[in-house]
Amino acid sequence: GPPGRATGGGDRPRQARDLALSGLCSLLLTVGAQAVAQYLPTNVLVHSRSGWVVLLVTTLALCGSLLGPIRRLGRSALVLGYPCLYVVLAAMGAQASFAAVRSAPVWVAVGVGIALLHGLTMLIGGRWLRLPLGVLATASQANLGGVASTPLVGAVYDTRLAPIGLLLAIGLMPSPPSFVAKRLVLTGVRPVLSMR
Repeated sequence: GPPGRATGGGDRPRQARDLALSGLCSLLLTVGAQAVAQYLPTNVLVHSRSGWVVLLVTTLALCGSLLGPIRRLGRSALVLGYPCLYVVLAAMGAQASFAAVRSAPVWVAVGVGIALLHGLTMLIGGRWLRLPLGVLATASQANLGGVASTPLVGAVYDTRLAPIGLLLAIGLMPSPPSFVAKRLVLTGVRPVLSMR
């Protein structure tokens, strides 16, 4: 047969192995983070055990992504990672209660006002800094959405924005150094996206 078919067939066991290794790494990372999180204290920034789990998994995954063997797992991480992220978002959404929305109409109005002010600020700032729409949407989601949803919004526009969105969402703290760090990331994103 054609030479291309023999090569493609040889890649399947490797892809299956990479997918299994990615799944095993993510499972071990999650179980380890859950075990450690129960011993960590809650504070103003981290309100619950699940908050610690998200922070630990994200931090350890970012550190692990710098290791050569993890990098070589390649596209299997995307094949496994995005569906898992969708499951996390669905689980978070399943815990929402519409009854709570009816019981606090003032807070709903405040939230809508903040979202409108945020949107207006992002549009003006994005236009002034001439940021691409993908970067703007990712930064906006990092501010309002959080760690779980920001990489998804970034990946919709460009897969290279997913890790940047994650870093922006993790770095979201009410402090001047965080603002400076975000500004540096945003100014560094423009040249990365223009290299095509």
